[in-house]
Amino acid sequence: MSKAAKLLKKTLVATDKAVKSSSKFVVPSDRKVELASFGRETTLKAAGRYFKALNRKIKSLTSELGVVKGAIRVVGQNELDAQFARGVYFSESDCGGVKVTRANKFKPAPYDRDALKDAVGESYGAMFQEDAGIKFASVDALRTHVQLCQDAGISIDGEVSESVKGRSGLRQRMCEMWAELDEDRRELLTVCAQDQAPRVGGGR
Repeated sequence: MSKAAKLLKKTLVATDKAVKSSSKFVVPSDRKVELASFGRETTLKAAGRYFKALNRKIKSLTSELGVVKGAIRVVGQNELDAQFARGVYFSESDCGGVKVTRANKFKPAPYDRDALKDAVGESYGAMFQEDAGIKFASVDALRTHVQLCQDAGISIDGEVSESVKGRSGLRQRMCEMWAELDEDRRELLTVCAQDQAPRVGGGR
């Protein structure tokens, strides 16, 4: 059994056929769609026009919504800050029935950690959280580092994390190499190339 087949042993995946094309987009052969709001079947072309019209309205409303939201946010933030300046904490303010809520997600402190800890005193641990890490160039580099620590008798606190994901051009590269890939590797790579749902955007 090949190495790829072993990895695939617990996964069954239908393999797509490679189709070479000079075009960057494909035109569906089924030109009819069901739209619940129409109550009947319609053409794909009509559905496309309807989508574009709705999309324009959404963009216009989204822009106006952003303006209104920004104005309300300023008022709410100012009131929360004014109360905070008096030593009173509120997590949210009610602005005309719209909640303006503190995110309470802070940027890294712009001070040396040791100096900050010394200045804050005993409350430091309750007021700040620390996050430390080293980004390695590869999984092998991480494993080498961990092994060196283990060999030297140095314990490593925390969880060692490894992650591998396909590059954005994975599927394109697979198609370019299709003839060179055996069936097991095709299936294995197809499993690794599970993409997010396609985005729906503006028209051509």
